Amino acid sequence: YIGGISYEAGNGLALSPNGDIYLCGGTSSTTLGFNLAGQKNAYQGGTGDGFLLRISADGTQVLNGTYIGTTAYDQAYFVQVDKRGNPFVTGQSAGVFDITPPIYGNAEGGQFIMKFLPDLSNFTRSTVFGAGGVKPQLSPSAFLVDECERIFFSGWGGETNDNVVGKPHGNTRRLETTPDAWQRTTDGSDFYLAVFS
Repeated sequence: YIGGISYEAGNGLALSPNGDIYLCGGTSSTTLGFNLAGQKNAYQGGTGDGFLLRISADGTQVLNGTYIGTTAYDQAYFVQVDKRGNPFVTGQSAGVFDITPPIYGNAEGGQFIMKFLPDLSNFTRSTVFGAGGVKPQLSPSAFLVDECERIFFSGWGGETNDNVVGKPHGNTRRLETTPDAWQRTTDGSDFYLAVFS
């Protein structure tokens, strides 16, 4: 079992080249029941924080862990590991998230991407993207980091979510597209695909 004194959701799982297991998700627990020796070792606040754990290849112990978040709502959805063993995580945030210069980002975006060191002691890249308003616009649905470390993201946003109490999602209006995008317009309820260098 993995968890603390409140609620947890395990959302994403990935294997590193050496067989270690990375697990990400969300929690409202102020403690996850073991010592987190990661970049953020304390609950950040809000209705939930994301988390990322590194578990030994044989599954017998949590090697490292970190909270991911702000003082508002945060949730980690997917984790991918590159060929050097660095985990990448994506998710949602309703808070002000770090952007590592000179990486692309929208300071008020509602979706984040972070790259961590293998032992989770720090992150090396962090960005936020989206339409602004400091709230999630998308529910992440797929995430991939390829051999060249290009980052592929897919998510869904819908105006129906705006009317659901307690759901922090937004719609797909005002999300950035490139001039050569296959579809540059939206009715507010669509999938959104992005590739980052």
